[in-house]
Amino acid sequence: MKRIVFFISILLVLCSCSSTPIKVALIRIKGSDTMLKLMEALTAEYRKSNPGIFFTVKGGGTALGINALINSDVDICAASRTFEPNETKLLAEKYGTIGISTSIARDAVCILVNKANPITSIKLSQLKDIFTGKLKDWSYLGINENPIVLVRRNDNSGTALHFKMRVLEGEEFESSSIVQSTVEELLEFIEENPNAIGFSGLIHSKDARIIAVDDVLPTKENVKNGRYPLSRYLHLYTISTPTGAVKDFIDWIISSAGQKIIEGVGFIPLFEIAF
Repeated sequence: MKRIVFFISILLVLCSCSSTPIKVALIRIKGSDTMLKLMEALTAEYRKSNPGIFFTVKGGGTALGINALINSDVDICAASRTFEPNETKLLAEKYGTIGISTSIARDAVCILVNKANPITSIKLSQLKDIFTGKLKDWSYLGINENPIVLVRRNDNSGTALHFKMRVLEGEEFESSSIVQSTVEELLEFIEENPNAIGFSGLIHSKDARIIAVDDVLPTKENVKNGRYPLSRYLHLYTISTPTGAVKDFIDWIISSAGQKIIEGVGFIPLFEIAF
């Protein structure tokens, strides 16, 4: 209630102080933790030239964002994966639509190890065996005899589900794997544990390293041309075809201006940008 009162107060101030009509709207966004900093950067930049547009931006995971969209608690769901069939079914039953997806950036599910770990590349088949618990220690990969410490995101994470479907081929994660709620917590765990291995979207850290998968690193070119085996797109979902302020914002994101912000944050734009 306080947020609504505050928003109305700001609206009245903007309208009374300007002789030129200012478009005023509140856009609610929730979803992927991988995309949280990206969406915060995009909304902050957009507001510089659209001061009447206000945003609430929350993470928590793609699954929570999808649930919020289905319940009409948000206008946009930020998703690091596509909808599951049961989620599409719920949306269709409630609104008579399967939702509208807009791809806004390219990303890669990266394999992360502590900087003290000498491993440089790993096979997809080895990743499956590690995260399903078939390979228990680093000696199987010629590193040392220490036990492999698995760390992953929780089940709300779109990245975790993508990894489960793409790498584990639908099998369950090893029950002893350490579960972290946020990307930051996962990264911190790997930075502090020499025997840890985990996965995340494109990130940068001085104390954790991204290693190659099947001898291919997730470079910009390898993600764009599809050589990196865990490449993916990041999406924004709306219940129906976006209109008004929501449409204007999404259109801006996929314009050169928005794509520059995406590249600046560390993700890969949809097309080459002329600076």
